[in-house]
Amino acid sequence: MKKKDLQQNWAWVLTGSGHFFNETIDLINDLE
Repeated sequence: MKKKDLQQNWAWVLTGSGHFFNETIDLINDLE
């Protein structure tokens, strides 16, 4: 795997994690 491909893959993982994290916060706020 090329270094550039690896960086893009990590960017995708971090973006996906951030999106999931934000959705989780929204769900918690709805419960309050």
